Amino acid sequence: MAHQKERQGEKNSSETGSRGSLLDLPELALECILERLEHVGLLNMSWTCSFLRGKCRSDHLWERHLRRKWGEVIGGAAQRKWQGQVIEIATKGLCNHERGKQRDGLLPVM
Repeated sequence: MAHQKERQGEKNSSETGSRGSLLDLPELALECILERLEHVGLLNMSWTCSFLRGKCRSDHLWERHLRRKWGEVIGGAAQRKWQGQVIEIATKGLCNHERGKQRDGLLPVM
């Protein structure tokens, strides 16, 4: 009988929408989850809200995908050029943000 009451309590709490949010997780736990997402999951997660968009644009999250896909093809010079372009884009983004402009789309990764 007590077990049935627990189940009913679970139904009531889930029906009211009192579930936790991904954003309620500690920062480290959220980072660990984002690091384990495939590139498509990371892209989809970036479309959910502005906070996660900022998190999912992080170069350290995308670098693993870049290395996995292009690591053997890209030489050291090409990788340095790519890193330079990432820095340039990030700098332009900061300048645009300071002027009140907002960029559309995601940081070009590949």
